[in-house]
Amino acid sequence: MDCRLQAITWTLALAGAVGAQQDPPAPPPPALAKARARATVHNKRVLVALPAPGQDLAAMIRRERKLSRTVRYEFEVVQGTADMFWPLQRPALLVQDASGRILSHLQAADFLAEGELLGSRLLQRLEPHFCPPADAEEKLAAAMAVAKKTGRNILIRFDAPW
Repeated sequence: MDCRLQAITWTLALAGAVGAQQDPPAPPPPALAKARARATVHNKRVLVALPAPGQDLAAMIRRERKLSRTVRYEFEVVQGTADMFWPLQRPALLVQDASGRILSHLQAADFLAEGELLGSRLLQRLEPHFCPPADAEEKLAAAMAVAKKTGRNILIRFDAPW
């Protein structure tokens, strides 16, 4: 091997760029981890509200009647903290799937005007990220198979949004 190439390889190896394993990602905060777990069970997405100082985006969404009802059935809402997703400009909303993959990043200009929430505009931006409906017959068949093997009963909820 050429001496210069060997020197570059050693330099990169010492710097951690070659052959080094990447650190595993940090675990999410407990509130976000719980929201992701609930989203997995209830066929929802996770909506992370990243507010600016002195602003509560989650409360603003809850106050908007039509928007809050739709968001309640389609998303698990988590109020972000200052250390969550710190490089992103605030205020903003993040839409994530249950595994934590970011599907959309909505800036304040998309849903706020002069500090007021524009519910219809936000709903329009969130609608493409709703979860596709789950097949109830498929879920029932799977639950019945498990119940038959384990000898347990099945509780059917008719209020499930999916």
